[in-house]
Amino acid sequence: MIVVINDTLGAYGGTHTLTLRICQWLVKNGYQSVVFCEHDGNEEMKYSLESNNTKIFCFDTENRKKAAEIIQSLGKDQLKVINYMWDKYLDMERLKYERKLSFDNILYCVHYGTFMKGVTYPGVIKRIVRRQFLGVFRKMNRNYALVMMDEDTTEKTSNWFGENCSPNTPFVRIPMLCDELEEKESVISKGYQGNIVMSAARAEFPYKGYQIGLIREFAKIKKAKSDARLVMVSGGEVEDIKTIKAEIEKLPEDIRNAVEYHDWMNYDRLKKYMEECKVFVGMGTAVLEAALKYKPSIPVLYNTYEALASNLLSELPESVVAAKDCKDLATNLILKVFSWDETKYREEAYKSFEAVKNCYDIDKNLKLLLAVKPKSRKSVLTIAEIVFIYALRFIGRIKHAKEKMFDISQIRKEC
Repeated sequence: MIVVINDTLGAYGGTHTLTLRICQWLVKNGYQSVVFCEHDGNEEMKYSLESNNTKIFCFDTENRKKAAEIIQSLGKDQLKVINYMWDKYLDMERLKYERKLSFDNILYCVHYGTFMKGVTYPGVIKRIVRRQFLGVFRKMNRNYALVMMDEDTTEKTSNWFGENCSPNTPFVRIPMLCDELEEKESVISKGYQGNIVMSAARAEFPYKGYQIGLIREFAKIKKAKSDARLVMVSGGEVEDIKTIKAEIEKLPEDIRNAVEYHDWMNYDRLKKYMEECKVFVGMGTAVLEAALKYKPSIPVLYNTYEALASNLLSELPESVVAAKDCKDLATNLILKVFSWDETKYREEAYKSFEAVKNCYDIDKNLKLLLAVKPKSRKSVLTIAEIVFIYALRFIGRIKHAKEKMFDISQIRKEC
Protein backbone atom coordinates (compact mmCIF):
# COMPACT_ATOMS: atom_id res chain seq x y z
CA MET A 1 0.00 0.00 0.00
CA ILE A 2 1.13 3.55 -0.79
CA VAL A 3 -0.18 6.06 1.76
CA VAL A 4 -0.47 9.73 0.78
CA ILE A 5 -0.93 12.54 3.29
CA ASN A 6 -2.58 15.36 1.34
CA ASP A 7 -2.12 18.58 3.31
CA THR A 8 0.44 21.40 3.22
CA LEU A 9 4.04 21.99 4.25
CA GLY A 10 3.65 25.75 3.96
CA ALA A 11 2.28 26.27 7.47
CA TYR A 12 3.06 25.20 11.04
CA GLY A 13 1.21 23.42 13.81
CA GLY A 14 0.03 20.07 15.10
CA THR A 15 -1.00 18.59 11.74
CA HIS A 16 2.57 18.86 10.49
CA THR A 17 4.07 16.97 13.40
CA LEU A 18 1.20 14.49 13.00
CA THR A 19 2.18 13.97 9.35
CA LEU A 20 5.79 13.40 10.38
CA ARG A 21 4.83 10.80 13.00
CA ILE A 22 2.54 8.98 10.56
CA CYS A 23 5.18 8.89 7.83
CA GLN A 24 7.87 7.69 10.24
CA TRP A 25 5.63 4.83 11.34
CA LEU A 26 4.68 3.95 7.75
CA VAL A 27 8.28 3.67 6.58
CA LYS A 28 9.28 1.72 9.69
CA ASN A 29 6.46 -0.75 9.00
CA GLY A 30 7.18 -1.31 5.34
CA TYR A 31 4.74 1.10 3.66
CA GLN A 32 5.62 3.72 1.06
CA SER A 33 4.82 7.18 2.44
CA VAL A 34 4.07 10.18 0.23
CA VAL A 35 3.10 13.79 0.95
CA PHE A 36 1.13 16.03 -1.41
CA CYS A 37 1.48 19.74 -0.67
CA GLU A 38 0.94 22.91 -2.63
CA HIS A 39 3.51 24.80 -0.51
CA ASP A 40 6.67 23.39 1.12
CA GLY A 41 8.06 26.35 3.05
CA ASN A 42 8.22 24.48 6.37
CA GLU A 43 11.87 23.53 5.95
CA GLU A 44 12.04 21.66 9.26
CA MET A 45 9.21 19.30 8.32
CA LYS A 46 10.38 18.98 4.71
CA TYR A 47 13.89 17.96 5.80
CA SER A 48 12.58 15.52 8.43
CA LEU A 49 10.21 13.88 5.94
CA GLU A 50 12.82 13.56 3.20
CA SER A 51 15.29 12.12 5.73
CA ASN A 52 12.60 9.55 6.49
CA ASN A 53 12.48 8.48 2.81
CA THR A 54 9.06 10.08 2.39
CA LYS A 55 8.46 11.27 -1.17
CA ILE A 56 7.14 14.84 -1.43
CA PHE A 57 5.17 16.18 -4.40
CA CYS A 58 4.67 19.95 -4.29
CA PHE A 59 1.77 20.96 -6.57
CA ASP A 60 -1.72 22.46 -6.47
CA THR A 61 -4.25 19.63 -6.13
CA GLU A 62 -6.75 21.73 -8.11
CA ASN A 63 -4.48 21.14 -11.11
CA ARG A 64 -6.26 17.96 -12.20
CA LYS A 65 -3.85 17.24 -15.08
CA LYS A 66 -0.82 17.33 -12.79
CA ALA A 67 -2.60 15.46 -9.99
CA ALA A 68 -3.74 12.70 -12.35
CA GLU A 69 -0.21 12.26 -13.72
CA ILE A 70 1.25 11.93 -10.22
CA ILE A 71 -1.42 9.53 -8.97
CA GLN A 72 -1.12 7.32 -12.05
CA SER A 73 2.68 7.29 -11.68
CA LEU A 74 2.31 6.08 -8.07
CA GLY A 75 -0.17 3.37 -9.02
CA LYS A 76 -3.73 4.29 -8.16
CA ASP A 77 -4.80 0.70 -7.47
CA GLN A 78 -2.73 0.51 -4.28
CA LEU A 79 -3.20 4.13 -3.19
CA LYS A 80 -4.81 5.43 0.01
CA VAL A 81 -5.06 9.24 0.30
CA ILE A 82 -5.58 10.71 3.78
CA ASN A 83 -6.73 14.34 3.97
CA TYR A 84 -7.04 16.56 7.07
CA MET A 85 -8.83 19.38 5.22
CA TRP A 86 -12.21 19.06 3.52
CA ASP A 87 -11.03 21.12 0.54
CA LYS A 88 -8.21 18.66 -0.07
CA TYR A 89 -10.59 15.69 0.12
CA LEU A 90 -12.95 17.41 -2.33
CA ASP A 91 -10.08 18.10 -4.76
CA MET A 92 -9.37 14.37 -4.86
CA GLU A 93 -13.07 13.53 -5.35
CA ARG A 94 -13.36 16.04 -8.18
CA LEU A 95 -10.24 14.56 -9.74
CA LYS A 96 -11.80 11.07 -9.58
CA TYR A 97 -15.03 12.34 -11.17
CA GLU A 98 -13.44 14.28 -14.02
CA ARG A 99 -10.55 11.90 -14.80
CA LYS A 100 -12.47 8.67 -14.23
CA LEU A 101 -10.01 7.54 -11.54
CA SER A 102 -10.67 5.30 -8.58
CA PHE A 103 -8.60 5.10 -5.39
CA ASP A 104 -9.18 5.16 -1.63
CA ASN A 105 -9.74 8.74 -0.45
CA ILE A 106 -10.62 9.48 3.19
CA LEU A 107 -10.89 12.52 5.41
CA TYR A 108 -9.37 12.35 8.90
CA CYS A 109 -11.04 15.10 10.96
CA VAL A 110 -8.50 16.45 13.48
CA HIS A 111 -10.10 19.87 14.10
CA TYR A 112 -13.61 20.74 15.22
CA GLY A 113 -14.02 23.36 12.45
CA THR A 114 -13.21 21.01 9.57
CA PHE A 115 -16.76 20.91 8.18
CA MET A 116 -17.90 24.47 8.95
CA LYS A 117 -18.24 25.71 5.39
CA GLY A 118 -19.94 29.10 5.02
CA VAL A 119 -19.41 30.08 8.64
CA THR A 120 -18.41 33.65 7.70
CA TYR A 121 -21.44 34.26 5.44
CA PRO A 122 -24.64 36.04 6.54
CA GLY A 123 -27.71 34.09 7.73
CA VAL A 124 -29.62 32.93 4.67
CA ILE A 125 -26.49 32.29 2.58
CA LYS A 126 -24.93 30.40 5.48
CA ARG A 127 -27.98 28.13 5.70
CA ILE A 128 -27.91 27.43 1.94
CA VAL A 129 -24.20 26.61 2.01
CA ARG A 130 -24.57 24.42 5.09
CA ARG A 131 -27.47 22.48 3.52
CA GLN A 132 -25.56 21.87 0.29
CA PHE A 133 -22.47 20.64 2.09
CA LEU A 134 -24.52 18.46 4.45
CA GLY A 135 -25.55 16.38 1.43
CA VAL A 136 -21.90 15.80 0.53
CA PHE A 137 -21.05 15.02 4.16
CA ARG A 138 -23.77 12.37 4.34
CA LYS A 139 -22.51 10.67 1.20
CA MET A 140 -18.95 10.61 2.53
CA ASN A 141 -20.13 9.05 5.74
CA ARG A 142 -22.26 6.45 3.97
CA ASN A 143 -19.19 5.60 1.89
CA TYR A 144 -17.10 5.00 5.04
CA ALA A 145 -14.68 7.75 3.93
CA LEU A 146 -14.95 9.80 7.13
CA VAL A 147 -12.82 9.37 10.27
CA MET A 148 -13.23 11.51 13.40
CA MET A 149 -10.52 11.82 16.01
CA ASP A 150 -12.78 12.09 19.06
CA GLU A 151 -16.15 12.87 20.59
CA ASP A 152 -15.58 16.63 20.62
CA THR A 153 -15.07 16.95 16.85
CA THR A 154 -18.14 14.75 16.30
CA GLU A 155 -20.30 16.83 18.65
CA LYS A 156 -19.22 20.15 17.10
CA THR A 157 -19.89 18.81 13.60
CA SER A 158 -23.33 17.55 14.69
CA ASN A 159 -24.15 20.95 16.18
CA TRP A 160 -23.10 22.71 12.98
CA PHE A 161 -25.23 20.55 10.70
CA GLY A 162 -28.10 20.22 13.16
CA GLU A 163 -28.20 16.42 13.11
CA ASN A 164 -26.34 13.45 14.52
CA CYS A 165 -23.09 13.18 12.58
CA SER A 166 -21.60 10.09 14.21
CA PRO A 167 -19.18 8.47 11.74
CA ASN A 168 -19.67 4.98 10.34
CA THR A 169 -16.02 4.26 11.12
CA PRO A 170 -14.33 3.99 14.57
CA PHE A 171 -12.74 7.02 16.23
CA VAL A 172 -9.02 7.21 15.53
CA ARG A 173 -7.32 9.07 18.34
CA ILE A 174 -4.35 11.24 17.35
CA PRO A 175 -1.50 8.75 16.73
CA MET A 176 1.43 9.38 19.07
CA LEU A 177 4.88 7.80 19.32
CA CYS A 178 4.79 6.48 22.88
CA ASP A 179 8.40 5.43 23.48
CA GLU A 180 9.57 5.29 27.08
CA LEU A 181 12.45 7.61 27.98
CA GLU A 182 15.55 5.80 29.21
CA GLU A 183 16.28 8.75 31.50
CA LYS A 184 12.68 9.05 32.75
CA GLU A 185 13.63 9.06 36.44
CA SER A 186 15.99 11.96 35.88
CA VAL A 187 13.38 13.85 33.80
CA ILE A 188 10.72 13.38 36.49
CA SER A 189 13.07 14.50 39.26
CA LYS A 190 14.22 17.54 37.25
CA GLY A 191 10.62 18.50 36.56
CA TYR A 192 9.64 18.23 40.21
CA GLN A 193 12.53 20.43 41.33
CA GLY A 194 12.12 22.99 38.55
CA ASN A 195 8.70 24.47 39.47
CA ILE A 196 8.11 25.50 35.85
CA VAL A 197 4.64 25.94 34.38
CA MET A 198 4.90 25.57 30.60
CA SER A 199 2.65 26.22 27.62
CA ALA A 200 3.36 25.85 23.90
CA ALA A 201 0.83 26.78 21.23
CA ARG A 202 0.31 28.67 18.02
CA ALA A 203 -0.87 32.22 18.71
CA GLU A 204 -4.34 31.87 17.25
CA PHE A 205 -6.98 34.02 18.92
CA PRO A 206 -9.56 33.55 20.27
CA TYR A 207 -9.22 29.79 19.58
CA LYS A 208 -6.11 29.49 21.76
CA GLY A 209 -6.82 32.52 23.91
CA TYR A 210 -6.08 30.50 27.04
CA GLN A 211 -2.47 31.73 26.64
CA ILE A 212 -3.63 35.20 27.63
CA GLY A 213 -5.58 33.78 30.57
CA LEU A 214 -2.56 31.79 31.75
CA ILE A 215 -0.36 34.90 31.76
CA ARG A 216 -2.94 36.76 33.84
CA GLU A 217 -3.34 33.83 36.25
CA PHE A 218 0.40 33.45 36.72
CA ALA A 219 0.39 36.35 39.17
CA LYS A 220 -1.74 34.22 41.53
CA ILE A 221 0.45 31.18 41.00
CA LYS A 222 3.60 33.17 41.74
CA LYS A 223 2.15 34.58 44.92
CA ALA A 224 1.18 31.09 46.11
CA LYS A 225 4.49 29.54 45.04
CA SER A 226 7.24 32.14 45.11
CA ASP A 227 9.78 30.15 43.08
CA ALA A 228 7.33 29.30 40.27
CA ARG A 229 8.28 30.19 36.70
CA LEU A 230 6.24 30.40 33.51
CA VAL A 231 7.74 29.31 30.17
CA MET A 232 5.70 30.14 27.06
CA VAL A 233 6.46 29.07 23.50
CA SER A 234 4.28 30.63 20.83
CA GLY A 235 4.40 31.51 17.17
CA GLY A 236 1.99 33.43 15.00
CA GLU A 237 1.41 36.59 13.07
CA VAL A 238 2.96 39.80 14.35
CA GLU A 239 -0.22 41.23 15.88
CA ASP A 240 -0.97 38.03 17.80
CA ILE A 241 2.54 37.89 19.24
CA LYS A 242 2.25 41.57 20.20
CA THR A 243 -0.90 40.67 22.14
CA ILE A 244 0.96 38.01 24.14
CA LYS A 245 3.96 40.22 24.84
CA ALA A 246 1.74 43.15 25.85
CA GLU A 247 -0.02 40.90 28.37
CA ILE A 248 3.33 39.86 29.85
CA GLU A 249 4.37 43.51 30.11
CA LYS A 250 1.28 44.26 32.21
CA LEU A 251 2.51 41.99 35.00
CA PRO A 252 4.26 43.53 38.02
CA GLU A 253 8.03 43.52 37.52
CA ASP A 254 8.82 40.77 40.05
CA ILE A 255 6.28 38.45 38.42
CA ARG A 256 7.21 39.47 34.88
CA ASN A 257 10.83 38.53 35.57
CA ALA A 258 9.71 34.93 36.20
CA VAL A 259 8.11 34.68 32.73
CA GLU A 260 10.24 33.30 29.89
CA TYR A 261 8.90 33.78 26.36
CA HIS A 262 10.15 31.94 23.25
CA ASP A 263 9.20 32.25 19.60
CA TRP A 264 8.16 29.14 17.66
CA MET A 265 10.96 26.59 17.87
CA ASN A 266 12.22 23.36 16.37
CA TYR A 267 10.01 20.35 17.23
CA ASP A 268 12.80 18.33 18.87
CA ARG A 269 14.00 21.36 20.82
CA LEU A 270 10.46 21.98 22.05
CA LYS A 271 10.20 18.42 23.38
CA LYS A 272 13.49 18.93 25.23
CA TYR A 273 12.04 22.08 26.85
CA MET A 274 9.05 20.01 27.96
CA GLU A 275 11.39 17.78 29.95
CA GLU A 276 12.28 20.77 32.15
CA CYS A 277 8.76 21.71 33.26
CA LYS A 278 6.80 20.56 36.29
CA VAL A 279 3.33 20.90 34.76
CA PHE A 280 2.16 21.59 31.22
CA VAL A 281 -0.94 23.60 30.30
CA GLY A 282 -2.41 23.50 26.79
CA MET A 283 -4.60 21.64 24.35
CA GLY A 284 -4.42 19.18 21.49
CA THR A 285 -1.25 17.27 20.71
CA ALA A 286 0.85 19.55 22.93
CA VAL A 287 -0.62 18.10 26.14
CA LEU A 288 -0.05 14.60 24.76
CA GLU A 289 3.58 15.35 23.91
CA ALA A 290 4.13 16.73 27.42
CA ALA A 291 2.52 13.70 29.07
CA LEU A 292 4.86 11.47 27.07
CA LYS A 293 7.69 13.39 28.72
CA TYR A 294 6.23 12.29 32.08
CA LYS A 295 4.61 15.62 32.85
CA PRO A 296 1.25 16.09 34.59
CA SER A 297 -0.67 17.88 31.85
CA ILE A 298 -3.76 20.07 32.00
CA PRO A 299 -6.07 20.36 28.94
CA VAL A 300 -7.79 23.75 28.74
CA LEU A 301 -10.89 25.10 27.03
CA TYR A 302 -10.66 26.74 23.61
CA ASN A 303 -12.33 29.92 22.29
CA THR A 304 -11.91 31.82 25.54
CA TYR A 305 -9.36 34.27 26.92
CA GLU A 306 -9.43 32.51 30.28
CA ALA A 307 -7.33 29.48 31.19
CA LEU A 308 -10.13 27.10 32.18
CA ALA A 309 -9.60 23.43 33.00
CA SER A 310 -11.72 20.64 34.48
CA ASN A 311 -9.22 17.82 35.02
CA LEU A 312 -5.73 16.46 34.57
CA LEU A 313 -5.15 14.68 31.27
CA SER A 314 -4.48 11.41 33.12
CA GLU A 315 -8.02 11.52 34.54
CA LEU A 316 -9.72 11.80 31.14
CA PRO A 317 -7.15 11.06 28.41
CA GLU A 318 -9.79 10.79 25.66
CA SER A 319 -10.23 14.56 25.72
CA VAL A 320 -7.38 16.92 24.82
CA VAL A 321 -9.50 19.97 25.69
CA ALA A 322 -11.50 20.89 28.78
CA ALA A 323 -15.22 20.17 29.06
CA LYS A 324 -17.31 22.78 27.24
CA ASP A 325 -19.18 23.73 30.44
CA CYS A 326 -15.97 24.14 32.44
CA LYS A 327 -15.88 27.22 34.70
CA ASP A 328 -12.85 26.35 36.85
CA LEU A 329 -9.52 28.09 36.45
CA ALA A 330 -6.50 25.99 35.49
CA THR A 331 -4.73 27.70 38.38
CA ASN A 332 -6.49 25.37 40.82
CA LEU A 333 -5.03 22.29 39.13
CA ILE A 334 -1.60 23.89 38.70
CA LEU A 335 -1.40 24.62 42.43
CA LYS A 336 -2.63 21.08 43.14
CA VAL A 337 0.38 19.71 41.22
CA PHE A 338 2.69 22.10 43.09
CA SER A 339 1.32 20.81 46.40
CA TRP A 340 2.41 17.19 45.79
CA ASP A 341 5.47 15.72 47.44
CA GLU A 342 8.00 14.04 45.14
CA THR A 343 6.57 10.55 45.65
CA LYS A 344 3.09 11.67 44.65
CA TYR A 345 4.49 13.70 41.75
CA ARG A 346 6.42 10.71 40.41
CA GLU A 347 3.31 8.53 40.64
CA GLU A 348 1.27 11.08 38.67
CA ALA A 349 4.05 11.55 36.11
CA TYR A 350 3.96 7.84 35.29
CA LYS A 351 0.17 7.91 35.27
CA SER A 352 0.26 10.69 32.63
CA PHE A 353 2.54 8.67 30.36
CA GLU A 354 0.54 5.46 30.67
CA ALA A 355 -2.80 7.21 30.08
CA VAL A 356 -1.58 8.64 26.77
CA LYS A 357 0.09 5.39 25.70
CA ASN A 358 -3.08 3.39 26.36
CA CYS A 359 -5.26 5.80 24.40
CA TYR A 360 -3.07 7.26 21.62
CA ASP A 361 -0.35 4.72 20.88
CA ILE A 362 0.53 5.02 17.19
CA ASP A 363 0.64 1.25 16.60
CA LYS A 364 -3.00 0.86 17.60
CA ASN A 365 -4.38 4.03 16.03
CA LEU A 366 -2.59 3.93 12.69
CA LYS A 367 -3.66 0.35 12.15
CA LEU A 368 -7.23 1.55 12.72
CA LEU A 369 -6.76 4.43 10.26
CA LEU A 370 -5.23 2.23 7.57
CA ALA A 371 -8.05 -0.29 8.00
CA VAL A 372 -10.64 2.35 7.01
CA LYS A 373 -11.70 1.47 3.49
CA PRO A 374 -14.39 3.33 1.53
CA LYS A 375 -17.16 1.11 0.17
CA SER A 376 -16.65 2.63 -3.27
CA ARG A 377 -13.44 4.04 -4.75
CA LYS A 378 -15.43 6.17 -7.19
CA SER A 379 -16.23 9.84 -6.58
CA VAL A 380 -19.12 10.73 -4.27
CA LEU A 381 -19.64 14.06 -6.06
CA THR A 382 -22.10 15.02 -8.79
CA ILE A 383 -21.39 17.66 -11.43
CA ALA A 384 -23.89 20.03 -9.76
CA GLU A 385 -22.04 19.66 -6.42
CA ILE A 386 -18.70 20.30 -8.11
CA VAL A 387 -19.98 23.50 -9.72
CA PHE A 388 -21.41 24.75 -6.41
CA ILE A 389 -18.34 23.85 -4.32
CA TYR A 390 -15.80 25.46 -6.62
CA ALA A 391 -17.88 28.57 -7.29
CA LEU A 392 -18.08 29.05 -3.52
CA ARG A 393 -14.34 28.47 -3.17
CA PHE A 394 -13.66 31.10 -5.86
CA ILE A 395 -15.79 33.62 -3.98
CA GLY A 396 -14.09 32.70 -0.71
CA ARG A 397 -10.64 33.33 -2.17
CA ILE A 398 -11.66 36.81 -3.24
CA LYS A 399 -13.25 37.46 0.15
CA HIS A 400 -10.21 36.29 2.13
CA ALA A 401 -7.48 37.22 -0.38
CA LYS A 402 -5.35 39.11 2.13
CA GLU A 403 -5.42 36.46 4.83
CA LYS A 404 -2.43 34.18 5.26
CA MET A 405 -3.51 32.07 8.20
CA PHE A 406 -0.65 30.04 9.74
CA ASP A 407 1.71 30.76 6.84
CA ILE A 408 5.18 29.60 7.92
CA SER A 409 6.69 32.76 6.43
CA GLN A 410 4.68 34.91 8.84
CA ILE A 411 6.28 33.70 12.06
CA ARG A 412 9.53 34.33 13.89
CA LYS A 413 11.30 31.12 14.73
CA GLU A 414 14.04 30.05 17.08
CA CYS A 415 16.61 27.53 15.89
